[in-house]
Amino acid sequence: MSKGSNVPKDKDGYSIGFSCNNTYLEYELIDVDSDGANEILYKTSTHAQGGYENQDVNIVRYNGKEFKEIFTKGLFLKEPCPHPYCYDNSYEFVKNESNPDLYDIIFHINTQNDQEFLEFEGQYNVIVDEPQKGDIVYFFNGDEYSEIEKSDTDLKVEENKVALVIGERAQEVLSVLKDKDYVKLAEYVHPEKGVRFTPYSYVDLDSDIVLSKEQVKNGLININIYRWGFFAGSGFPIEFTIDEYHDRFVYDYDFMKADSVGYNRFIGKGNTINNALEVYSKSLIVEYYTSGTEEYNGVDWKSLRLVFEQKDGGWYLVGIIHAQWTI
Repeated sequence: MSKGSNVPKDKDGYSIGFSCNNTYLEYELIDVDSDGANEILYKTSTHAQGGYENQDVNIVRYNGKEFKEIFTKGLFLKEPCPHPYCYDNSYEFVKNESNPDLYDIIFHINTQNDQEFLEFEGQYNVIVDEPQKGDIVYFFNGDEYSEIEKSDTDLKVEENKVALVIGERAQEVLSVLKDKDYVKLAEYVHPEKGVRFTPYSYVDLDSDIVLSKEQVKNGLININIYRWGFFAGSGFPIEFTIDEYHDRFVYDYDFMKADSVGYNRFIGKGNTINNALEVYSKSLIVEYYTSGTEEYNGVDWKSLRLVFEQKDGGWYLVGIIHAQWTI
């Protein structure tokens, strides 16, 4: 057991660590409430199956009588999957905006690339949720840390704001898609980027077809066959004309009668990774969702997601994503 270097954070302190079997423990002294008394941050690192490292981060404080745990989080392991698939995660302490004497924690979550994810899933034969990516903030109220999620009211307010910006234009595009008016649809397509067509939830930048305004305009008379990706389950190539693809992977349901509409909110959720927000990080997404039938217990749900990006003050269509349950 040996003394380590100063903690590279906003506080003075030191760290110590030692190993026991496959577990490594490391301790840091930090002052998260600026009261002059250090709290203890300790990390336990273990090597899990396949060589992946699990690391738990914990903070405890001493109140004069006993130690109390005020924070704990698995840095590499995501529940409920028994094996971690997030790596290169990190965390940092930042001053609380409302009380600068307190320090919040930001977890920076990253994921492995999709090929590694699929290999991992196949190797251990496990089913996991969609990979995480982004920041999770844990707020400190002076007594304990908690992940404060936005209330339903806050989320609804945000969704209403998006609806005011893009709702009418999205409805216009939906009507054009129903009428299969390619000439009119071309007017909504991004003049430089065109529009990307995605047959399932996962946006594949390598295999998804991108059509220009002119190509969309001539969609009805264009008899060329394109490879749009691959069918879920069979893996056979999706080879259609523009018009055939439209019937199968765009307007295969009367989405004008959708059960629900989400504005920058995803409703349809299945077993395919949804990376739309990662690919279209500067866009607004409108989802038209049908919940399916009782006969199939809702497994036959479908969604049509229209993706818009702003240019010169206007909002243009850059993506059309068709989502459904896959096998």
